[in-house]
Amino acid sequence: MPQRPFLFLSAVLGILFLLLCDPKREIVPDTTVRTDTTITYTLHIAPLLAAHCSACHIGIASGGADFSTYDHVKSLIDRIIVRTGNGTMPPQGSGMALLTAPQVDTLKIWKASGVKQ
Repeated sequence: MPQRPFLFLSAVLGILFLLLCDPKREIVPDTTVRTDTTITYTLHIAPLLAAHCSACHIGIASGGADFSTYDHVKSLIDRIIVRTGNGTMPPQGSGMALLTAPQVDTLKIWKASGVKQ
């Protein structure tokens, strides 16, 4: 008789384990924007934009927005984040690669941490 409570408890724990380990269970991504005070315009943001945006947005910008100075980029950071995040910039045919998710996150973190120069 003393084995019945143990068997019942084992069965309940086994069922709970199977329910909690359901491979179909949705995993919610972490969308928290972290701040990192080591990200600066000079060391991180300017080179990133130069590599992906310079064909149209450096100096007299054919793209309508000049990314050649800290002040310009700082004033446009919300727009830059949206356009690079949704994949509309850089446009197809520009010869420039789209930014990766970590690169867009770098822009977001730079903004969230105070757009340090």
